Amino acid sequence: MALSYYRIRHSIPGRMRVKSFLMKNQARCITVSDALKEMRGIVAVTSNPVVGSAVILYDEKRVTQETVLAKLDELFPARYHLKREPSVKAVAGSGTPKPRSLLRDLLEVSALAFIAVYYLIKSVFGKTAINQTVFSLPALTTVFFGYPILKKAVQDIVEKKKYSLHQFMAFTAIVAIFMAEALTALEIIFIMRLGSLIKDYITERSRRAIRNILSLNEKEAYQVIDGVEVAIPVSELKVADIVAVHTGERIPADGVIVSGHATIDDAHITGRSVPEYRSTGSKVFAGTVVHDGAIHIRAEKVGKETYLARVLEMVEESLATRAPVMDQGDVLSARLTRLGIIVSTGTLIVTQSIYRVLTVLLVMSCPCATVLAASTAVSAAIANAARKNILVKGGLYLEEVGKPDVICFDKTGTVTCSQPEIESIVIHNKKVSEHELIGAAASAELHSHHPLAWAIRDRAKEMEIEVLGHAACQVIVGRGMEAIVNGHKILVGNKHLMSMRGIRIGRYEKDTDRLITEGQSTVFVARSGKLIGLIGIKNRIRPGARRIIKYLKNNGIREVHLITGDQAIVADKMAKELKVDFCHADLLPEDKAAVIEKLTREGKLPIMVGDGVNDALAMSKAHIGIAMGAGGSDVAIEAADIALATSELWKISYVRALSKETIAIIEQNYGIATYSNLAGVILGAMGLITPLIGGFLHIFHSAGIWLNSTRLLSFDMAELPPVSRPVCAVSGKLESEPCAVCAIIGRKDKEDIGERDDKCLNILR
Repeated sequence: MALSYYRIRHSIPGRMRVKSFLMKNQARCITVSDALKEMRGIVAVTSNPVVGSAVILYDEKRVTQETVLAKLDELFPARYHLKREPSVKAVAGSGTPKPRSLLRDLLEVSALAFIAVYYLIKSVFGKTAINQTVFSLPALTTVFFGYPILKKAVQDIVEKKKYSLHQFMAFTAIVAIFMAEALTALEIIFIMRLGSLIKDYITERSRRAIRNILSLNEKEAYQVIDGVEVAIPVSELKVADIVAVHTGERIPADGVIVSGHATIDDAHITGRSVPEYRSTGSKVFAGTVVHDGAIHIRAEKVGKETYLARVLEMVEESLATRAPVMDQGDVLSARLTRLGIIVSTGTLIVTQSIYRVLTVLLVMSCPCATVLAASTAVSAAIANAARKNILVKGGLYLEEVGKPDVICFDKTGTVTCSQPEIESIVIHNKKVSEHELIGAAASAELHSHHPLAWAIRDRAKEMEIEVLGHAACQVIVGRGMEAIVNGHKILVGNKHLMSMRGIRIGRYEKDTDRLITEGQSTVFVARSGKLIGLIGIKNRIRPGARRIIKYLKNNGIREVHLITGDQAIVADKMAKELKVDFCHADLLPEDKAAVIEKLTREGKLPIMVGDGVNDALAMSKAHIGIAMGAGGSDVAIEAADIALATSELWKISYVRALSKETIAIIEQNYGIATYSNLAGVILGAMGLITPLIGGFLHIFHSAGIWLNSTRLLSFDMAELPPVSRPVCAVSGKLESEPCAVCAIIGRKDKEDIGERDDKCLNILR
């Protein structure tokens, strides 16, 4: 069987993302996109040659995923089918240009600056004439340091058939050299290289800030071999290896604790401010720190497959993904370039002064500030968001999240607390005990990630019930779970599941109605074809949810929808409490997506906020998909456009405010770039400034744009709903999580901190 050149990084019905090092060639990327768009059933294709990926939206009723993949196989020659995971050397040798070193660029620009200052001092203060002819030292220096720019200019002409800023800049420098103005050419090259360096520095600073948050600095891991701990490089860890981690050490791989117990600090993944207790069977993540204790872990994901590594990769992609607002800089730069040609020609005709023409060319040939205007701001904003555990997967989504005026919330785990509790247990069969009912349900739900399953397992733990493993299990999406436990078929789910399997609920009908009226979600438990009990589970409204919804309505959101798979009576009651505008209940995942599509057809731009699992399809259909509580969830990270590692609702308001502030900063940057360029052109044409002063003008306004963009690194909202970020009476600081005293009071008080912060402060006093 032929090996494929691509990987499917994410796939849900109607949407998939593929990645290949071969697609880093822009021409091939365009070929793939165009060919796919011609296929019947393809809705849209968005490709990114910078990272070698393509997002494909398709109508699964008209075309299958297999057909799309078969088409991809046809688009490339067989000789490219080398291996599924290309090595670093293979990627480097595939024609993808190796990125330049930031340190190397810094040294070259520093050397260029030193040379320029030397000639400036020599000519201005030393009153010494400098040879500026074609073969003079300044001219040769210009050619040497300008080679990357000259090379890029040629590539744009040959490969892209495109006339860009680089060609105009190169033309201006060459003209200056042949006119015996080598110092002017040297200044042009210096300004262009400086602009590129500033842009790269902002991007790298953003990457570095994110890497500091998501760092895995451990060099060695302690593998347990025949009961002995052996130190090996982290890079040599393999799946299924047993690793020992002690107090103060970082966990080197994603995995499951097989023995021992410890408190683990996983704040940068889950956002929890206090280290959490973990024991046998608990899942842990690479990069988290063992605060106290010792554990043995069975590695499940290592190296580039760990959660942190994948998040970091997506951040790298997000920094490389252009937002539409960044394209405005290219358009503006092109307009200024054309204007420069016209004004330069007009200046030559009117003044017949080559000196003035050179000044105009110097100003207009380097509109690097217009290119910096958006790229520096977007990079800084993405880094700011990452510091608050908000992963924005590209400049496009950062720009767009501030625009929608409709927002849709999932209920369970989104506007309600992620840890629901069992409120009621109903058993009409005297032969079945509460212990037996909870044990059967917990065993069937052993590996389920649904919040209702967490509540059942928590109760089993409180009752010290031994949870048995199941021989087989099946998730019935939107219905529940089916599993074989001790030879018995156990069904745990809603009324629809019971109906599907032909199980009568009989006298539990009245109990069901009563629990629903009280706002409880009902979970039926059946064993061997007979109903053995009913569990009522309560989801408390998440702290600050009401105020956040009110805040959103006061800040650009006109409609708030509650979209849930829960029963209509429960959903309607919660909708009234939250004061949302519309409620859509009893929906399967595809029904949620249909609601989003309906809003889109009405001309609205909906945001879908969900948990990233059951809501993945709806998020993919929304204008912007936001995953709540995505810390550690691969599905949430992949499906959403914006992923919040924690379940703090205020971050939705924050990222919208950050989006609007970013757009405002970009507009300011464009203004600085445009008006300073126009002023320079006018002054240069009038002979009021020299080429040297024109060069300094570029330096000053590029630096001004850089400084203006860096303001986004320290951006914070001036106003936040106070319940969402309570003030701790001990530290006096805003806390994104309840304080330690709240945790001591008990889990119920901790979850309900939004209604109990006054009580908390009284206890502290």
